[in-house]
Amino acid sequence: THVRRKRIGTSGRSLLAAVCNGDAEAVTKELTARNVRVCHPLTGCSTLHLAVLGDNPTILSILLKNRSADLNMRDNEGRTALHYAAARCNLDGDPTMFYMLSEKGAKDDLSVVASADNPYLEVLNVA
Repeated sequence: THVRRKRIGTSGRSLLAAVCNGDAEAVTKELTARNVRVCHPLTGCSTLHLAVLGDNPTILSILLKNRSADLNMRDNEGRTALHYAAARCNLDGDPTMFYMLSEKGAKDDLSVVASADNPYLEVLNVA
């Protein structure tokens, strides 16, 4: 199901671009309590999702320092940043971002969105 998202302003777009480009200085500059929760208008991916998908623990660390970050925000597919971190961990064996999110309190009920096209999520929840 597609979630209808609000349009984002210029600062929100700048933050999303900085996260996608891995620009730590720009992320720090653009980061405010208001725009840490912005999400990509087509995918619903939050800044946390994008940092994980971009395999950028430095950016993720900067974002996690902001207390307004919604650790359990779901994208249009119903997945959180932790879901993507778990899948990435299973693909490349590096659990860094998974642990970063978990230690900040991201919920680890991964079975909610496990599906035939992504069996890793269900397997990781069993462990």
